[in-house]
Amino acid sequence: MQPSARRVLACNNLLEALPSRDRRCMIDGCEPVQLAFGDVVYVPGEPIEHVHFPTASFISLIMPIDDDACVEVGMVGCEGMFGIPLALGVDVSPVRAVVQGAGPALRMEAPRFCSELARRVTRSTSRTNASLSCWGCAGSVSPRPRVRCRGGA
Repeated sequence: MQPSARRVLACNNLLEALPSRDRRCMIDGCEPVQLAFGDVVYVPGEPIEHVHFPTASFISLIMPIDDDACVEVGMVGCEGMFGIPLALGVDVSPVRAVVQGAGPALRMEAPRFCSELARRVTRSTSRTNASLSCWGCAGSVSPRPRVRCRGGA
């Protein structure tokens, strides 16, 4: 990551809210970009190739209603990111994403984002399972039956 990406980071609240280790890994996978007013970042139905973490810019999320009409359904700025569908297993954009506020952002390739997210979820699940297993060791809390996930053994 370039030093300028670290300076840009301080302006994205979502990245800043991550634990320092996770934040470093996410930032290392990002590149600083300049978003220009009117840039179309995504079109509905197209694959999401990058996630964007706006810093001093913002992106309008526009949903087509029919051939002639559309409605703005959201806006992403320094509090979040564009690319949330990837976290839900959806790899195509459901909206048209248009830059309404020009400025800097951090951008990460979609496969890298999915990989980082999977690593974080796996680590978090392992910590939760370890905590839950300790409840059974404490003696004051009786162990509960295990719950099987769909498709699990």
